[in-house]
Amino acid sequence: MGGQVSNYNPYAPPAADPEVKPISRAEWRSSGTELECKEAKHALIWALIGLNCLPILGVVAIVKAQQAKRIIRENPDMTGESMATGALVLGILELVGTAIVVLLVVFAMAS
Repeated sequence: MGGQVSNYNPYAPPAADPEVKPISRAEWRSSGTELECKEAKHALIWALIGLNCLPILGVVAIVKAQQAKRIIRENPDMTGESMATGALVLGILELVGTAIVVLLVVFAMAS
């Protein structure tokens, strides 16, 4: 124990597993594995929260949906465009509905 020096380093990255082999993009595509765009899911969540709680969150849903659509357009391997489209539609409907309610309230107060 006295003079022995250990080579163990707790901060070193883990050793590579020799059984794990990287695959090519063509192999990944043929495997049927899909990569879901997280931004599309987040946009839909914001749209649903806005629909139920605070309609002004439709703006957040629209921005997130546009980001998701851009990411999906740049990465054709990603899925989730229908979620992004749904979030975009819900966000627009929330804003239009909010505008109509505000206008009705203003006209009701004016008369």
